[in-house]
Amino acid sequence: MKANKLLVLVIIMIGFVYSNPADQKFNGAVAHYNDKEYKQAEIILKGLEKQDYPNTYIYFLLGKIQRYNGNNEEAIKYLEKYIKNPSSDENLMYAQINLAYEYLKNWTKENLDKAKKIVDELIQSKHKNLGDVKYCYAIVYNSYGYYFLQNDLNKDGNVEYYIKAVTYFEKALENRSELVGIANNLCVGYIRIIEKLEENKSKNTKLIKQYASKIDKILSNSQYKNFTDGKFNETKKYFYSIYKKYLD
Repeated sequence: MKANKLLVLVIIMIGFVYSNPADQKFNGAVAHYNDKEYKQAEIILKGLEKQDYPNTYIYFLLGKIQRYNGNNEEAIKYLEKYIKNPSSDENLMYAQINLAYEYLKNWTKENLDKAKKIVDELIQSKHKNLGDVKYCYAIVYNSYGYYFLQNDLNKDGNVEYYIKAVTYFEKALENRSELVGIANNLCVGYIRIIEKLEENKSKNTKLIKQYASKIDKILSNSQYKNFTDGKFNETKKYFYSIYKKYLD
C-alpha cells in the first residue's frame, strides 16, 4: 500500500516538474488578458509567438489587444492570421466580427468590400441569429450604404447611385431596427431619390409618392418616437416641411 502511494506521489511530482512551461505562460497571458492587463498579456503572447506556440488562440488575443491599443494594421494582421487557422468555431466568428470592424476604420472601397464579404458569410452561417452577428452586419451595410450616399461619388446625379445606397440601409435596418442612425440614413437616401426624381422632366409622381410614404412610415415609427437625436429630428422637420404634399 505504501509503495502504491509513493508511486502516485512520484508520478504527480514528475507531472508537475515537467509540465510544459509554454502552456504555463499561455495560461498566464490569458489570465492577464481577462484582467484587462493587456500590456503584460501582450509581452507574454509575443514571446510565445516567437517560439511558434501551437495554440493559434494567441493570434486572436494579440489581435484583440492591438484593437484596444488602436493599432489598426497590427490588429488586422493578427486577426487575419488567426482566421486562417482558428482554434474554435466560436472564436473564428468573433475574430471575423473584430476584423470587419477593423476594416471599417480605414474607410476605403477595398476595405468596405472585405468587411462586407465577412458579414455576408456570417449572415449565412449557423451564427446568423446571434445579436453580435446581426449588429456587425448592420454596421457594415450602413457604412457601405453611406459610401454610395456621398455626393462626391454621385457627380453625374444618377438616381441609381442613391437607389443602391438605400438598398444597403434597408438590409442594415432589417437586422437591427432599433439603430436610429441607420433609419436616418435610409430616410436621407429616400429624400435624395425624391430630389432626383423631381429634377427629371418626366417626373414620376407615383414613384415619388411611394418613396415619401416609406419615409413617413419610418419617421412615424413608435420605435423612434421619443428619440431626440439631432440629425434624425432635422431630417424629420426637413421632410415634412417640403415633401408632405406627396403624402395622401
